[in-house]
Amino acid sequence: MEKPSAPARRGRPPGSKRAPARATEALGTEPDRNTREHLLEVAERLFACNGIDGTSMREINRAADQQNASAIHYYFGSKEALVTAILDRRMSVVNAARLSVIDALEAEGAARDLRRVTEAFILPLASQLNAGEGSNNYIRFLAQFYASNQFDIWAIAKDRNDKSLSRIVTLLRAILPHLPRALVRDRVSIALRQAIYALADWERDCAAGRQNIRLDRDGFIANLVDMTEAALAAPMSDLTRRLTAPPPGEA
Repeated sequence: MEKPSAPARRGRPPGSKRAPARATEALGTEPDRNTREHLLEVAERLFACNGIDGTSMREINRAADQQNASAIHYYFGSKEALVTAILDRRMSVVNAARLSVIDALEAEGAARDLRRVTEAFILPLASQLNAGEGSNNYIRFLAQFYASNQFDIWAIAKDRNDKSLSRIVTLLRAILPHLPRALVRDRVSIALRQAIYALADWERDCAAGRQNIRLDRDGFIANLVDMTEAALAAPMSDLTRRLTAPPPGEA
């Protein structure tokens, strides 16, 4: 991880009246907010394309056309804070959508429908898929985030992801009571990573205009839901059953 520099004291990003004492303070002017959003979009794009470990703060500043070399530090303080700001910006939307769908399922009495619970799990994330329009690079950024060696990714993601995924796990345990509790949580974790990488690969191929894309966006997502549903409900082998059996007295 790059070492955060000392808070900027001389230079000020264009449009700001004065630098706040801390990067986490609320932004007071519209130019401040616009600059911050622009930096987030540029950072998300560069991280998505080049990796978090392979992208420097200086490169982000340059790509964002920031004349003030300390703009990133002014607004975010460090690379880790920049990464978490991108997660906060996008993940809150995904989690709110997932929680809304879960609430609707429970209100309809459909919380035991494996297909619909799987859709609640996957579709809010898949809605962030960029099929060539707009500036959303979140899926590929997220794949790079999980591949990064710079941060404690599980601690960072858990704080932002835990409520909606915990509810998914709870629903799946009720639907699949024959599976050990730890196994259900592990399957959700594996399925989430598989979905992120699959969506990121599709988006990358689409952006590059590669000819290996055989399914359009909707078809790809529908097939991903099919596969995830099957994986979550897959029967245990005898070997898995033995290896995941709780110790005597804890069953």
